[in-house]
Amino acid sequence: MSKVSIIGAGRLGSTIAYTIAQRGIADDVVIVDILKNMAQGNAIDISQSVAYVNDTNVVSGGYESISASDVVVITAGKPRTRGMKDRLELAKVNAKTVSSVCKYVKKYAPNCIVITCTNPMDMMNYVSYRTLEFDRKKVIGFGGRLDGSRFKYTLSKHLGVKMSDLSCDVVGEHGESMVPLFSGLRLKGKKVNFSGNEKKKILTHVRGTALEIITLKGITDFAPASGIADMVNAILNDTGLIVPCSINLTGEYGHEGISIGVPVKLGKQGAQIIDRALSGDEKKMFDKSAEKLKTLVSKLKY
Repeated sequence: MSKVSIIGAGRLGSTIAYTIAQRGIADDVVIVDILKNMAQGNAIDISQSVAYVNDTNVVSGGYESISASDVVVITAGKPRTRGMKDRLELAKVNAKTVSSVCKYVKKYAPNCIVITCTNPMDMMNYVSYRTLEFDRKKVIGFGGRLDGSRFKYTLSKHLGVKMSDLSCDVVGEHGESMVPLFSGLRLKGKKVNFSGNEKKKILTHVRGTALEIITLKGITDFAPASGIADMVNAILNDTGLIVPCSINLTGEYGHEGISIGVPVKLGKQGAQIIDRALSGDEKKMFDKSAEKLKTLVSKLKY
C-alpha cells in the first residue's frame, strides 16, 4: 500500500491530489490544510471524481494523518503579491511556514521522501532540508520538470515540431536564473544548433512563460501538478526517472551549502545526483545561479 500526503489544499495542492488520484499512482492520498473545510471538500470532490476510474482513497486530516506516508508534497505558503519588492521578501515569509510544516513532517512521517513545491522553491527546499535533517536524497524540490516542459513547449513552437520529438532539460534555479541546456537538446535523437540570437530569444520566452500564464489565469497549476505526479510515480514505483530536481549540493557541480536544480535519478531511496557535463556558457550561467541562491539563502531566518 502506498501513501502520499499533500500539505496545502490550495489550487496547486488540490490539483496535485487530483492528478495523482486520477492516475492511480498511490493507494491513499491525504490532504492537509489549516483550512479544514477546504481540505475536506477537496478530498470528497476528488474521491467522487475517481468513482469510475480506480479505487484511490482520498481523505483529509491533520498532521497526524500523514503518518506512514511514502511521499509528502509541501505546497503550503503564500504566493508572491504585487506589494512584494522581490523573491527574497516572499522567501522570508514562506521560510517560517515551510519550517513549521517540516517539524510536523519530521514528527509524523520520519521515513518519507519530501517534495518541496513552495516558492521560491530552491530556497524553501534548503529550508526543508535543514529543518528535517533527513538524508539529502529524501528532500527534493520540484521545478526542473516544469521548466523542462516549458523549454520543450517553447522549442516546439520555435522549430515547428512535435514536443514528443524533443529531449531537453533545464538546471539551476527554478526562477529567473534557470539554465536551459542547449548542449543536450535533441530532436529525434539528433543535436540541434541555434544562433546566439535564437538562444537568447528562446531563453527569454522560457523564463517569462510563468508570468504570462499567471497574467492570463492567475496561477500555474496543471503543468506543475503533472510534473509532480511524474516524480511521485517514479519514487513509489522505483522507475529510475532522470529529471532535474533541486537538491542540497555537497561539492557536486562545484558548489555546496545550497539547494539547486541538477539532474537526478528518482527511485524508492530518493534522488541520486547524476554528473552531467555542461558547456562553458552553461557552467557560467549555472555558477551565477548558484551564487545568487547562496546570497539569498544567507539572508533567511526560520
